[in-house]
Amino acid sequence: LPIVVGDPEFRDPPPTFTTPSLQVEVGETTSYDLRAATGHPNAQILQQVTYSELRGTGTRLTGSLDGSTLTISTPRNTPKGTSFTLDVTLRWDKFTVPGTIDVTVVGSTRAPALAVADTYETQRGDGAVVASPLVNDSNPYASTGEPLTIVGAEVQNTGEPADVAFTDDTVRITPNPALKSGTIVVVYTIQDATEDPDREVSGTITVIVSDVPDQPQKPTVPSQGDEGTVQLG
Repeated sequence: LPIVVGDPEFRDPPPTFTTPSLQVEVGETTSYDLRAATGHPNAQILQQVTYSELRGTGTRLTGSLDGSTLTISTPRNTPKGTSFTLDVTLRWDKFTVPGTIDVTVVGSTRAPALAVADTYETQRGDGAVVASPLVNDSNPYASTGEPLTIVGAEVQNTGEPADVAFTDDTVRITPNPALKSGTIVVVYTIQDATEDPDREVSGTITVIVSDVPDQPQKPTVPSQGDEGTVQLG
């Protein structure tokens, strides 16, 4: 004969909780139903378990509970691989059960930025060329107003001398005065709002330097006896 020991509706054991491992993408939001990690032999009792007292969140990971749904998000520049442990309290009837949730930050799945080549023309002696290469570059976070940033710039063809300096959104290229004409190619590096080095991309700025004709020499007046001619030196 089958013998049931204890409450036949299993109202005497507490619910159980198996620690889930969640991933949240940098700058994005992830939701998870904690009931999926909760166990109880009575399916009806399982639906009655409540969740509260979420702990372990902060500036790097925000979170909230709506019933059994946990919603978490992390800032765009949180380093990927950062891990967190959240704590939550499960309750049913007279039982209180602690639970933990492991969270790992992963890299963005958005397409990286796209740098479009820029070309400028200048003449010898005109001084520096200030380029704004980000104007036509593709930004995966443009819709949220998070700009691209220039993090590096250097001359690629060192045979054409030039000084290079950069800010967050400009590159200043100063051809060497000794360069009469030639083509200077500068490679600049940009990062998006994630600040993830693996998502950095490079673009080129080409500066074409044209020579300027030499100033004509001052005419000289011929000596007596050379009437009708002017000597240009």
